[in-house]
Amino acid sequence: MYQVEERNILLNLQSISQRICLEGTVNAAMIGEVNEFLKTFFRLYPTATEKELSYYVKNNVLKPIGKDYVFVELLNPIYTKKGNQIEISVSVKYLDKQTKANQISQFDLLLEKSGNWMISSKI
Repeated sequence: MYQVEERNILLNLQSISQRICLEGTVNAAMIGEVNEFLKTFFRLYPTATEKELSYYVKNNVLKPIGKDYVFVELLNPIYTKKGNQIEISVSVKYLDKQTKANQISQFDLLLEKSGNWMISSKI
């Protein structure tokens, strides 16, 4: 019985998440493009230098963290289109190489595209 209830809760949460994505008027092609950008960025981010981050982040919005993390996945991204920008709320799952523990970090970011996608600010 508990498995059925748990499954129903998960299905409801997934449905809510999908509706949020759709209501923000971000189309599937743009979501795919933004996801690729985010995956690339979050693979680089833990070990990136300030110079490397400058290709992805405007005005030093995110600082280097210098951690030995391995990117695992994006969790529950929510996209909302605001004019020519996209607000993103996403959790990022990393594996800490030293402790072998999972590290989950929450990011609320504003992205804009001028040629390439860039993180323009934190929300």
